Amino acid sequence: MASRGIIVVGAASALVVMIAGAMIYTFDQPRRFVFEVELDNMTRLSGPLPETKVLVNGVETPLGHSSEVPEPVITAQGGLAKEYSPDVLPQIEVQYRYACGWKAVQVSLQQPRDDEIKDAQSQGRNIRMQAQLKEDGWVTLFTDNRGQPAHRIELGGIAHDIAKDSGDRASLLQDKRCAEGSAVKLDGRVIGALPSGPAGRSATTSRFLFDPSGKRCYTYRQVGYVAENDLAMMSDNGPEPEVIDLPAGYLHALPDEEVEYFLSPPPDKILVPENQLFPGTPYTQASVLETPCAGKGKAR
Repeated sequence: MASRGIIVVGAASALVVMIAGAMIYTFDQPRRFVFEVELDNMTRLSGPLPETKVLVNGVETPLGHSSEVPEPVITAQGGLAKEYSPDVLPQIEVQYRYACGWKAVQVSLQQPRDDEIKDAQSQGRNIRMQAQLKEDGWVTLFTDNRGQPAHRIELGGIAHDIAKDSGDRASLLQDKRCAEGSAVKLDGRVIGALPSGPAGRSATTSRFLFDPSGKRCYTYRQVGYVAENDLAMMSDNGPEPEVIDLPAGYLHALPDEEVEYFLSPPPDKILVPENQLFPGTPYTQASVLETPCAGKGKAR
């Protein structure tokens, strides 16, 4: 049988009942629960946020900011009840305005922690919680801007500035609902659309290589690392690494896997946590390097 305890809070205005580790807050009269909601993942974007619309219980609500977290926050009124339960959580809808128009993103509210509810009630403030935003249009754009001036690129109406003479890795958003949502602009000029996937493959991808000069060639290469004591793998050097040659052009699709080494060669040895190594299975990483184009001299 679950243990039970009762604590009187304040001037007998509420009872805090603990049942099997879960807090239930009971008030003398029904009250409106108010939440301070952090919109998580909105700062992941490499560049300014697109125009954003937040609706709480069907009513548009302005975005705010907090000194405690980098993400935007909103004040959201929940349900009216005499005790706290998940039923009092507000209904939140978030929409972004992309090149193809307004688009709703999936919102998942995280249940507030018991201690957060308790502290908020005792201090007379709003209950803090997070809303996870799941957007299916995230892409990673690797840009080789070495020897080039500063540029501005745009994808789906969202701009990102690239420093001169740099290698850049940006998180952007692609809107596949119309052609404009996949168009890449360089300093205001459309230079092409994101390809669906690497040449010769049916799989789609969310990782792309961008060369503002349109004149350099590259090689994508997977490297398989094995533990020094894994003699079985070292004897035959493991499986053949995947290699993709990328001819000169502005945009290239990469396999939809992390690129650990962009414009730098992978090391001969790396340190890997032991729990990530499995006997007979290589630990794979990937690199993208500039390589000589056919009939041309040495790459940088």
